[in-house]
Amino acid sequence: MALNIGFTTILRKFPLTLAFAFLVFVLCIIRPPTGVAKVSFQFMDKLAHFLVYFIMAMFLFFEANRSKWLFEEGFLLKTTILMISYGIVIEILQGTLFEYRSFDFMDIFANITGTAFGVFLIAFKKKL
Repeated sequence: MALNIGFTTILRKFPLTLAFAFLVFVLCIIRPPTGVAKVSFQFMDKLAHFLVYFIMAMFLFFEANRSKWLFEEGFLLKTTILMISYGIVIEILQGTLFEYRSFDFMDIFANITGTAFGVFLIAFKKKL
């Protein structure tokens, strides 16, 4: 059974995911604040990327499960590719359009890892 997915359907079925994705986009393009004390450790930025994409995967799959789309054939693969592509596009935009941001392959790796970890948990849950 193929999914009939229109724009209004996406807005109605995935409001948390879309709001979170928009927040991620805005946070990734705004100028970082100056003069603010930073509390960090060596890989804090990468952990933040991992957690953001893990949380986004959880929102997406929670909402997909509510609408029963999670069990449609190919849904996990298609949404995983979409989330990974989203992270790559944001990194490219940061590296090309904003002089106060930079492109980082390790950010992409952290995004993919967070997404993959979320997908792994969802796939494991589906098998139970």
